[in-house]
Amino acid sequence: MATTRVSCVSCDNQILPDTAVRNSGLCGVCERKRKKPVATAATEAAITPHLNLEPWLKTRFRIFNDLIAGDLRRHAGMLTDDKIDFCGYAILAEDYTTISDDDPPSIMVAYNRESDFTEANLGSVYDRFSPDECENYFYSGFGKTNLALRALYAEFLEQFFQDPCNEVCEKNRGTFLTLFIARILKA
Repeated sequence: MATTRVSCVSCDNQILPDTAVRNSGLCGVCERKRKKPVATAATEAAITPHLNLEPWLKTRFRIFNDLIAGDLRRHAGMLTDDKIDFCGYAILAEDYTTISDDDPPSIMVAYNRESDFTEANLGSVYDRFSPDECENYFYSGFGKTNLALRALYAEFLEQFFQDPCNEVCEKNRGTFLTLFIARILKA
């Protein structure tokens, strides 16, 4: 049975109630459009990631291609074997915006099934393909990838994130997450 959706307070998109609560009534698209504080050029120039971080990450992220691809093949195969009519399949870096020293990034997927749509949102591209509107989240099945990622994150913290209050350390974490998400997209 499909969940009753609510209207975004800024546009016509119909969104899940959880999305509305999380984004103060906005759909994912409007939330991303909301004006974010812009750093000045001088601030950005002064706060740069550690010089060795990107090369270090690129060499270590190579192992994730096969791990992520294998985990995703297994998961999509399970959905197909179970004859789940999924659409709007999305690979997500679970809770990547709230990562702390104790909560390393991890992989998960979200998807919708044709049966998740009501007649009102059946033709909506946003509802069909936006991860913010997926009704099915799958957290397990990515053990190999997440275990390797947990070890890499611990190594990253030790080498590049000694002081969470330091702006350079925060920039290092941003670089880690950006490259991590780029690696997921390449898988």
